[in-house]
Amino acid sequence: MTVVILSSHAKQRLTERKISESLVRRCLTNPDKVLRSKNDGEEKKNAMKVNGRVLILVFRQIDTDIFFVITAFESSKFKRYLG
Repeated sequence: MTVVILSSHAKQRLTERKISESLVRRCLTNPDKVLRSKNDGEEKKNAMKVNGRVLILVFRQIDTDIFFVITAFESSKFKRYLG
């Protein structure tokens, strides 16, 4: 079972951007693309096409099935994130 822990920032952004937790789980477990993070390597990014846009999650994987989501946002830049 996948455990998703949301930071307070992520909770706020998900609410503001109307992104469901089930969509977050889908992007964590079945992304269209895994992106390289610019930080220390502990942070990861997943991207997934959703409703004509790209959902991007920034997270840390604490264990095999435990994820700590830092933030989530949508973009229309397909080439940048899925290209």
